[in-house]
Amino acid sequence: PLSAQATMNVGFVAYLAGQQDRAVAAFKRAHELSLPNQFKQIWDNFSNRAAYKKVLEDKAFVARVTG
Repeated sequence: PLSAQATMNVGFVAYLAGQQDRAVAAFKRAHELSLPNQFKQIWDNFSNRAAYKKVLEDKAFVARVTG
């Protein structure tokens, strides 16, 4: 529960399961758990995974999460 990486993974999986509000909450929590500037690095690492390509294609959602 205190791992930014695990919480980020929950966010991506929640989005793919159609639970955008839960995904946003998980990404927000991952941001809170990460060190300054670390959130972007973790996001980029997860973004390279083919399984999460659908999330990245939703530009409005990505903007909502990454600001």
